[in-house]
Amino acid sequence: MSGLSHIEIYVLNLQQSAEFWGWLLPKLGFNPFQEWESGQRWGLDSTYIVFVQAEPVYRDQALHRKR
Repeated sequence: MSGLSHIEIYVLNLQQSAEFWGWLLPKLGFNPFQEWESGQRWGLDSTYIVFVQAEPVYRDQALHRKR
């Protein structure tokens, strides 16, 4: 078994989430890996964390994986 591959987190505000997590992830060893209009990817070895801006259609749904 190789361990954790990735974590994908849908957020309501990508900019605020990037500011919130941006100080902690480097301290844990993660580095910015990729950025696009609606997301960011931080990597550490073969593991990565992705923050994705939730689409408007999902923002009001309380229990949806893309909220």
